[in-house]
Amino acid sequence: MKLTRTQMMWLVFCINVGLPIYLSGTMNVTKQDAWFSVILAGAAGFIVLALAVRNAKYFPGQTFIEFTQEVLGKWVGRFWVLPYLAFWMISLGNILRSVVDFIIMALFKETPLTAVVIVLFVVVAFAVATNGINTIARCAELMGPLIVLMFLCIYILNLSNLDFTFLLPVAADTSPLNMARGTFTMMEMYGDSYLLVMVFGFLNKQKGVTPKIYVGFTLAVGLMVLTTTFILLTFGPGLAAKMQYPLYELVRYIEVGEFLQRIEVVMIALWVCSAFIKLGFYLFCLSYGTAQWLGIKKWKLLIIPISLLAIWAAGLTTSLLTTRALLLRYIDPVILPLLYFILPVILWIMILLHRRKNQKVQTGVVPTIPKASMGWKWSGVTLLILMLSMYYYMYIRYFKV
Repeated sequence: MKLTRTQMMWLVFCINVGLPIYLSGTMNVTKQDAWFSVILAGAAGFIVLALAVRNAKYFPGQTFIEFTQEVLGKWVGRFWVLPYLAFWMISLGNILRSVVDFIIMALFKETPLTAVVIVLFVVVAFAVATNGINTIARCAELMGPLIVLMFLCIYILNLSNLDFTFLLPVAADTSPLNMARGTFTMMEMYGDSYLLVMVFGFLNKQKGVTPKIYVGFTLAVGLMVLTTTFILLTFGPGLAAKMQYPLYELVRYIEVGEFLQRIEVVMIALWVCSAFIKLGFYLFCLSYGTAQWLGIKKWKLLIIPISLLAIWAAGLTTSLLTTRALLLRYIDPVILPLLYFILPVILWIMILLHRRKNQKVQTGVVPTIPKASMGWKWSGVTLLILMLSMYYYMYIRYFKV
């Protein structure tokens, strides 16, 4: 399995532009300043993406599961990646439930939830089993430009409905705490960029891929900022905050004379394709990563068990609103910073220390990083405990209200 640089760019774009449900959570907290929360979340997501690229590029041809064991040792490395695999499994179930709830709301109001979940995920599992990450990347390369075109058409057709007074006052009614909560809500989507550590090793050429990855991510964030702004300018912060799917309502609001109506059907089709890419990307990373973690060579054998777990996880919650409340209370302010900021920074520091201590840097050659000594392992554990203690204090002080 090999990926091109263009496929990687569109893959990053599609997984970061996929779920409009996050916009409602942000607007509910930050009101007319939701666009600024999206910018802050994009900046934080850019840091997550940079850490993923920085940590993965030192190990050509290796995944996150492999190079963590090389740096930290076999058992510490296995323990290090276990929380990621568990969290990605939970996220896969949550994403699947979000997609299915949207499909039922928009198209199949009388269809049982289980039927839609099974049909959708059978298609996703078949695509991943066919050719692995190549199938998902080629779909992203095909659908990415169409998704961009869809967003541009939405903006152009909605220009006559804008009211710029809805953005006022700027940063006057939103407290720093609510701004942080709105930012964490969007970080659920942009934190997916860290899964890049699982597929970076499949690139056929690493040279010149980093700018393209950043272009794909910046394009996704830019479209989300514009989309949030257009929603606020069209409906106002009060009405937009009450909408479960504000982007869907924005498209339904578009009317051009008597001949151009109901264009939300096209939006639904493209959005489901984007969600399909996101689900396939998660399923591949989980199947391939779990197989490496367990030492199973035929990773496709795990597609069916993980698919069944995802279907089971999607049916756990009684509603999407219950899931959103749990995410905003616990996962957003605690798990996301731990998995996507604190642990990647510690891993990056340990990689740099080992490179400096054990290898001489040669021009144009990425040195091989030897296994970590016990001293570095305990240094990393100590630093992790200190950072976790500090963050736990911040959570109790500012978020546990």
